[in-house]
Amino acid sequence: MQYAQQSNGSRAFSIFLGACVLLALACIPVSAEADPAGSSIEPASIRVFGDDTPTSPMRLAAAGDSASTTAPDLLWKFAVFWDGDFYGKTAIPAVDGGYLIAGESREGGTEESAQGAAIVLEEPVNGNTTWKWAWLYGTDGTFDTFTDAVADTDGYVFVGGSRAFNPPQTDGWLLHTAADGYDGTPGAYWQRSWPGADSRYADQFNAVTTTNDGSFALAGITGSYHPNETTSDAWLIRMDGSGTTTGSGAYDGTVPKSAESIRQNSDGGFILAGTSTPAGGTAAKLLLVRLNPDNSIAWQQEFGSNPENGAYDVRQTSDGGFIAAGYTVDASGHRMIYLVRTDSSGNLLWESTPASSRPSADARGVVETDDAGFMVAGSSAGALVVKVDSTGSTVWENVYVPQYPDSTVASIERTADGGFVISGTRIQADEPNPGFSIIRLGPEKTVQQPVTLPGMTSPPTDPDNDGLYEDLNGNGRTDFADVTLFFDQMEWVAANEPVALFDFNGNDRIDFADISALFTEI
Repeated sequence: MQYAQQSNGSRAFSIFLGACVLLALACIPVSAEADPAGSSIEPASIRVFGDDTPTSPMRLAAAGDSASTTAPDLLWKFAVFWDGDFYGKTAIPAVDGGYLIAGESREGGTEESAQGAAIVLEEPVNGNTTWKWAWLYGTDGTFDTFTDAVADTDGYVFVGGSRAFNPPQTDGWLLHTAADGYDGTPGAYWQRSWPGADSRYADQFNAVTTTNDGSFALAGITGSYHPNETTSDAWLIRMDGSGTTTGSGAYDGTVPKSAESIRQNSDGGFILAGTSTPAGGTAAKLLLVRLNPDNSIAWQQEFGSNPENGAYDVRQTSDGGFIAAGYTVDASGHRMIYLVRTDSSGNLLWESTPASSRPSADARGVVETDDAGFMVAGSSAGALVVKVDSTGSTVWENVYVPQYPDSTVASIERTADGGFVISGTRIQADEPNPGFSIIRLGPEKTVQQPVTLPGMTSPPTDPDNDGLYEDLNGNGRTDFADVTLFFDQMEWVAANEPVALFDFNGNDRIDFADISALFTEI
């Protein structure tokens, strides 16, 4: 029986830190042809845990920058657990406020019990949140999963795959729901599937995006264009808002290829990112394919010199180029974040492996920041977030929720206030099953940095890390030479340096009292 399970949306609960909330679920058959009917099942428990413990960012900004940024504050984080496994794949702002988390549920811990799963949480206030609804979608005895979700004008679109085991076959799957996760808007609840023709490759959608005209574009992997061959294509399906397919494409199946991310470009076409694996299964490359508005290929490029490379996310940049984020694995087996920046024609501008000193890391999402840099989110002993500038140089890096080192990150998105929301999977010792994870970060914080004083070769430093730059001559220590330099250059400091960094007496201005305060400190 194909079904969806829903929380009892007629009730509202406040979910306090560490509280356990019981959600009464109802079992509802799914049909593409008719509105489903409902029947009850045994209640299940969903437990939502959260706290607002702040973290201290690790700053790696280059000395001498007049202004830079530091890691955003951790505003809140929550994890959602229940009696089965939850694996988070994406989190997006919900259409009517709060956040939608979508992914996969395994009630029995097995692939046969896997279902698409989604829950909406309200924006937390003072450490508390309320749930709106929680659904499970799928078919008994099949492996069903959501890999991505987007909001549209009247609800949500979920994409993923549905795999049968006997005979083995995986179909691409799309489910459209109303804003309540079901059919609150009559006719909004429908699904589509694309049966796979070759059991050796899973026909599955890995990403979905809305388009300028209100339709959808889906991307993934298919083996159906090459039955009985050991290859696969990066896959595109375009669909209007009512579920009618309006276009499709399968790209270069001469060697196995897959698409993990899709975005619409400013010209109405699309950019796909994923992996291309040459014959023999070695030296996988990060794959980028730019499509014209008619779905034809404008160009495709492969990147990466290490034995294994791939992309999980791609964005068009503000200058019309592209940034792809994923992973690279060197000959020793060391896995690292891999960023590729191209121009609009696919020519490489730079590539970067930030945070490469970490034991193991990858990037699952990337967004452009207001200063033309990039925020990258991935996994490395917690939720690793790295900021790079427009040239790929690391500005800062930070691990959020390091107390859960086995947890993983799946996506990052911007929020309306300039902050960020990160999704993934939480694994913690006191819970027997993995749970959905959502982390909310505030906007980046701009931090003024000192510049080199006249006649000096290095910028001032802060030897005691108190936020004041006592080492004016930049020699790494504080001594009488700094007092003398301050006396000689006081007017220049007042006119050219951030006042707060040299206001040693705390009166919000630079004057002789600051020289006296610095002398006293020495």
